[in-house]
Amino acid sequence: MSKNIKYINNYIRDNTKISNEDKPFFIAIILISIKKTSFREIIKNYNEKKYIFDLLQENINDYDLDINIFKKFRNDNNNIYFYNIIKMIIEIFEENPTIDLLNDFYSEFVKYNNNDGKNLGIVLTPHHIIELMVKLLDINENDTILDLCTGTGSFLLEAHKYNPKKIIGCEYQQKLYTLFKCNLILRDIKNYEAVMGDCFDNTFKATKSIINPPYGVSSVSEFDFILKQLESIEEGGLLSAIIPISKLHDNKQNNKYKKQLMESGKIKTIIRCNKNLFYPHAGVQCVILMIEKNKNGNQNNRVNVINYEDDGYILQKQSGLLKTNKYKEKYIKLINKYKNIDDLKDLNINDDWGYLDDTNYNLDDCIINLNELKLKRIEIEFLKKKRELQINNNNINIIKYKQYSLLDIFIIEKNIEKKLLKDIPNIKGNIPYISSSGINQGIVGYVDKKTHDGNCISIAKNGSVGSCFYQMDNFTNSNDVSVLRLKKEYGVMTMNFGLYISSILKKLKINYSYARKLSNNRFQKINILLPCTDNDEIDYEFIENLFN
Repeated sequence: MSKNIKYINNYIRDNTKISNEDKPFFIAIILISIKKTSFREIIKNYNEKKYIFDLLQENINDYDLDINIFKKFRNDNNNIYFYNIIKMIIEIFEENPTIDLLNDFYSEFVKYNNNDGKNLGIVLTPHHIIELMVKLLDINENDTILDLCTGTGSFLLEAHKYNPKKIIGCEYQQKLYTLFKCNLILRDIKNYEAVMGDCFDNTFKATKSIINPPYGVSSVSEFDFILKQLESIEEGGLLSAIIPISKLHDNKQNNKYKKQLMESGKIKTIIRCNKNLFYPHAGVQCVILMIEKNKNGNQNNRVNVINYEDDGYILQKQSGLLKTNKYKEKYIKLINKYKNIDDLKDLNINDDWGYLDDTNYNLDDCIINLNELKLKRIEIEFLKKKRELQINNNNINIIKYKQYSLLDIFIIEKNIEKKLLKDIPNIKGNIPYISSSGINQGIVGYVDKKTHDGNCISIAKNGSVGSCFYQMDNFTNSNDVSVLRLKKEYGVMTMNFGLYISSILKKLKINYSYARKLSNNRFQKINILLPCTDNDEIDYEFIENLFN
């Protein structure tokens, strides 16, 4: 489904002039319309007697939604695009009629458009954190739930699953407020109050509140929103807020607000979140605060502090945060810790509230792995040697060089049959399996058969074309890798000579690409320069001395 949503996003971008800011509203109007079976039938039997815009406008007459921002697209060209977009969304809807499609589209727009997050005005709270914060509020049918910075309504939509008496959402930005209203309509939610405007200009009455306030706004602090939450809920009510951990550090401005919080409520729990929680849209680490409204404040100055940095999600390039199979275990552990009131920490205004559990590290982590120490020493020695070579580099420039054809010096060894090689990567063993990878010596696994003896050079002719490594040990190669072995008349190749040649060949990598692979014909055209003696023979001694 994600691929289909991404495709629709790109289709809108490439074929219409709908702005990044207006795309979510456009999708919302379509989703509201296609909820009606009658509208889906109209689209399936569409005869082009009316513009799609007119059909959408007629279909939402029952709702307080103004779609005139799309009226400028009411023309023949856009009519075709609108029709195709609706058809694609109907296909997704009919396969997944119960999922939160608007939020899925909205998340996709933010993910694949670098400017959307800023244009739309918010950084989306990850859904697993939304679920957690709502869960910790312990909502029941007598509760009225308030969100002062509603955005598209994710917190309140999750809270509504617990059947509260009422939900109240306040949103300052018109476009986000409209999306919130659309989300309510899509779910047929009736027990709500939607307020368009500044939360500080309005009065609210609720039993519990949840919020992800704007970060880094100069005119108002994140603490101001939390204090407004406390003002808006009844005595004994509970609030949940997620804010940057830097706001809990020990400094004059923070401590002034921390003092106000402690006077207005009881800080029950502080949860330190994953450092990559808002990747890639924000690089700020956050904490979740659970505060009970209590006119007596934190009389005993004790708080439950939980480190939830390891939440079962890992950061993966190009994919963002991904849930691992450890998530459920981590979540259950957090819930148990949240309910545990026996292990509380002292709470003082001058403390860094986000790090009150600093001493609770795992002592097992202090055990030093000797192999890690050896690797560190090798790294230091390597950097030292690299620096020495840079200093002495000028001496190399006066050496005499001679041009050689690569295949004058090396032969290309034949690979084994493809059908024999096919299943090798699935086998476990101790022999390196060399593929067309450009890292880790080309090793992508270990097998139990060899295709080539060591002391030769592997070079990728496909994939990461031109990636080249000296192979010291016996190995098995894929058919995307060629093997170069020194001809007998040039003696036995040493490791140093192999490293020297592979370093030269790596510099030629720029000449090749996925569309310009390393064929046998191209191997025949490769020439390299090697240091030579006065007799025009390869100067092996010079090459060996480079490594001393």
